[in-house]
Amino acid sequence: MTRFFQQLFLQLHFWSQAQTLYKIHSPFVFQLALNCLENTQIPADLIAIEKLRQRWMRSKTQFYFEDLGTGKPRWITIGKCAQQMSIPLFYGHFLFHLIQYLKPRTILELGTNLGISTLYCAFAAPKANITTVEGDYILTTIAKANFQKMNVDKRIQIIHSDFTTFLKQNRSSFDFIFLDGHHDGKATYRYALQLFTFLTPQGVLLIDDIHWSCAMFKTFHRLSQKAQVAIRFDRMGLLFPKRAQAKQTFILRPTLPALVKKWLKVKRTTDKLRS
Repeated sequence: MTRFFQQLFLQLHFWSQAQTLYKIHSPFVFQLALNCLENTQIPADLIAIEKLRQRWMRSKTQFYFEDLGTGKPRWITIGKCAQQMSIPLFYGHFLFHLIQYLKPRTILELGTNLGISTLYCAFAAPKANITTVEGDYILTTIAKANFQKMNVDKRIQIIHSDFTTFLKQNRSSFDFIFLDGHHDGKATYRYALQLFTFLTPQGVLLIDDIHWSCAMFKTFHRLSQKAQVAIRFDRMGLLFPKRAQAKQTFILRPTLPALVKKWLKVKRTTDKLRS
């Protein structure tokens, strides 16, 4: 089955199974859904980040991308990286409000790219210290410049390294970890088990693109069995491995009014920035 049909099948499966917050009996998950999925506010910080991403999307500059995940380096434009590999406003909005709600003091990101998702983390948690890891040198350099431009560089440590080397050398713990790179099921499972050990007692692991392929979906399902609380969204998966509460798994979607309102706001914002 091609990746397109895998993703189509997984999205149809998700929307057929997902529930809104009004069918959730866990107070903790209800509040999380209320503050993150139902929130349609687009603060000025998010617009500034999307403006930066839109500017990079227009870049025709090519560079030799060291794709450590696939092991197949290739020439690619910065614009294509911004368009296809950086988190768009619709999902950056969710990431922003999730971090704003959870209030982590220490954040780890695996997969910096241009630093767009890192900026969502930085503006959502203005007092947090952030470590972000990127395997490509050019992207590391661009991300550093973006952090300086947005005046958050003093709170962000960017490390040029492959994930495996970083995980072997890391001795720090984190409240929030965002895994967004190397979308291979087996590799993601291996990384996630190591990342579990770096989390604080109430720490959370967020995995992007869990519907990238059937292998990624199966990996998230396996990981959810090892976590106390697992929440599956339409693109991302949230895992609380150590949270002190009964073991539960949720499949959550926003209510239709919130989904439509957010989509319209995001579309108006992006259309305005492109004009």
